[in-house]
Amino acid sequence: MRRLIKLSNKRTQQWLGFTGGLLLGAIAIQAPQLNAAQLSDGTTVFDSPPRLVSFVTTRDNTNDKRATYYITVNLLPEAGEPLKTLQVSLIEGRFTRLDYRLDNLEVFQGDRGDRGDTFAVESAQYDDDLQRLTVRLAEAIAPGQLVTFALSPTRNPSQEGVYLFEVTAAPEGESPVFQRVGTGRLNIFRPDSSDIFD
Repeated sequence: MRRLIKLSNKRTQQWLGFTGGLLLGAIAIQAPQLNAAQLSDGTTVFDSPPRLVSFVTTRDNTNDKRATYYITVNLLPEAGEPLKTLQVSLIEGRFTRLDYRLDNLEVFQGDRGDRGDTFAVESAQYDDDLQRLTVRLAEAIAPGQLVTFALSPTRNPSQEGVYLFEVTAAPEGESPVFQRVGTGRLNIFRPDSSDIFD
């Protein structure tokens, strides 16, 4: 036969509070003290990675040599680390030789409709095999800012269709970890015959 023990609400709350306090204390003693942005092996990560706000092009015709791709990211106040490097990789589309004018990159505060201060670029490299552009800033950008990367491809893809770009970012540090920012999507169209000389 089961025995039921009835406790008053007040005594139950006191007992639960005491037991919970002991458990939390034990966990706090055993938990390692780690900085959320700096891991125990020395790598640095964002507490909250930047978020992709928009990925747009000024011109969406195939083979257009005058397009600019604007990639706007929100570096949240709770990021925990400043933004140092951005990578843009073509992950889907029928164009295997996308390339950029590396000497014509621009990074600025705000978005394309509300430009703020510009940020100097330390280096820009494009990996043909991975189809990945890596932009490293001269000085890391502090959290709490909206930032736009303006990229100039040598030309738009030659085939019409949907093109997807994976955007990742890494904070400052000796061993930074790249984290996903978002996926950009561009729709590239074949121009009408009437636009052939545009």
